[in-house]
Amino acid sequence: MVEPWMAPFVGTALILCAVALLKFVKARAEQGGQVAEQSRLLEQRLAEVERRLTDIQEVVLAIDEKLEHLEMKQAKE
Repeated sequence: MVEPWMAPFVGTALILCAVALLKFVKARAEQGGQVAEQSRLLEQRLAEVERRLTDIQEVVLAIDEKLEHLEMKQAKE
């Protein structure tokens, strides 16, 4: 058992441990929020890249169709 004169020290130690645990949990929660924010930003960037890739693909297809049309026209002549 704890000696009566040690009770305040044990209580203080328990309070310090509880505060440290609380700060640790709070820091982990904030870090998780940062990870979620980074994930959201990455998803936005990937969506933008995908949109640009689609635009480029459409341009390439249009050029291909024009070249094909030109080749067919030259083959007829």
